[in-house]
Amino acid sequence: MIINLYNSHVNFFCNWNRQRESAKTLSMTMDRDSIFIEPRHYDLLAQMTAPDDVPFYLKKAEEYGGPVLELACGTGRVCIPLAQKGFEVSGLDRSLPMLTQARAKAELAGVNLELILADCRDFRLDKKFNLILFPYNSINLLHDLESVRACFSVVALHLAESGRFIMETFNPDLEFLGRDTSQPIHVVRYLDPDRSEEVVMTETSEYDYATQINHVVWHYEIGGQKEAMVHEMDMRIFFPQEFDALLGFSGFEIEHKYGNYDQSPFSSKSPKQIVVCRDRE
Repeated sequence: MIINLYNSHVNFFCNWNRQRESAKTLSMTMDRDSIFIEPRHYDLLAQMTAPDDVPFYLKKAEEYGGPVLELACGTGRVCIPLAQKGFEVSGLDRSLPMLTQARAKAELAGVNLELILADCRDFRLDKKFNLILFPYNSINLLHDLESVRACFSVVALHLAESGRFIMETFNPDLEFLGRDTSQPIHVVRYLDPDRSEEVVMTETSEYDYATQINHVVWHYEIGGQKEAMVHEMDMRIFFPQEFDALLGFSGFEIEHKYGNYDQSPFSSKSPKQIVVCRDRE
């Protein structure tokens, strides 16, 4: 079942165009050329680019317990394995195609999973959670400070008294952001999930130093056809001290900050910023 918090009177099988028009009123964009309307490709990309995150989140769920809420849950790549381990899990996302895929995957896996169609900056649920997850660089899709503050505020509202909030983002690489972007860089190579043809994915990007937004374009060559798909995404970059300060100003205390999924301490050379927070008393 998918609970629609955009309009509780609209059935799950409503017209997708109407849902997309509702989402357009939000400040985050979800263009028709976005990866978020291609859930099967998204699944493969996530599995290849972040193979170690699911074991990390399983370990943290065992450490802190449920119930668990995953923000920006997408196709259920993280929350379904949690449900398979017996945790009470809710997954929230603003993309109906992604949640549709998550529902199909949950049914196939035989797990009970509450799926919620809502914006991570503005939702109200009738329960609190001992663990709230915001994985896979999803915070980078919040482009302005008002959106970040709104998200953190609603997280605090739903966090149990002894609960934890775990979130991750890149550790920005200034050399990478400032590189010459005139030539695409290779990202991954995989088989198309629908046509079993080879997909070669490359990336071009343009970083705006004033807004700290990286304008990313992913180019897909499928079966030798160049530009068979093109996905665009704007990602807000968060620098380490800024990231920590935003959490502190929002009333969170950082208990742990890791540099990768192996829980190694964060350093300037770490690829990731992974924080475990609690509500500051």
